[in-house]
Amino acid sequence: MRVPLSLFVAQLLAACSAGPVARSEAAPRPVREVQAFDVLQAGQPLGQVRHLEIEDPRGTLRFYQVENAARQMLGYFDAQGRVYKRVPFRMDEAFLGIYTMEQGLALLFEVEAPLTVRARERDAAEASAPRR
Repeated sequence: MRVPLSLFVAQLLAACSAGPVARSEAAPRPVREVQAFDVLQAGQPLGQVRHLEIEDPRGTLRFYQVENAARQMLGYFDAQGRVYKRVPFRMDEAFLGIYTMEQGLALLFEVEAPLTVRARERDAAEASAPRR
C-alpha cells in the first residue's frame, strides 16, 4: 500500500513536534558579559579582564576571563579565586593556585606586580539594557 506524499509529510511533521526534547549536557548555554576591565602596568595597557556569566540549568557560572591586548585568552579566575592558565594545544588548563586578582593577573601576563585594574565605561545602550 502506498501512502500519499502529503500524508507522509504530515506524519513526519507530527512526529517532529511530538514533545519537548531533553536538553543535552553538551548543548550551548547563553553567556553574557557583566563587565569589562582594562589591565595596565605603569600606565601601559596589557590586556583586559571580562566578567562573564554562563546560564547553566544547574545555576549561573561566574568567572573572569583574562585576555592579552590581541584578545587572546591567557586564562581565567573562577568565583573562588582559583587561577587557571590557558595552555596552547591542550584541552585543559593548568591550575596555578588561589591568588588575589592582582597576583593572578601578574602570573597570567607574566609580569611583575603592581598592576592596575580599571573598570571600563559601559556605553549607554548597554547600560540601559535590562539585566536578566
